[in-house]
Amino acid sequence: MLRKLIIPSLFLLVLFSCKTYNVLEEEKPSTSMQDFSFDPNYEYKIRKDDKITLSVWGQDDLSVGSVYGIYNSNEVYG
Repeated sequence: MLRKLIIPSLFLLVLFSCKTYNVLEEEKPSTSMQDFSFDPNYEYKIRKDDKITLSVWGQDDLSVGSVYGIYNSNEVYG
């Protein structure tokens, strides 16, 4: 009798303990339009450890893959 109670209760415990928690989720999402505004004067500056790929159509000798890694991205991605 006790065994018939333990197995279903363990199953229910396991079933209800499998919940996904979104740790980095805000309670109320941002609806401020300033968060989504576009800045036309913004210019990205290349920094250390950025990965750069330069491809010239039809000129494989001018195309340069990743100069940071050991694999050429042109060979990997076409």
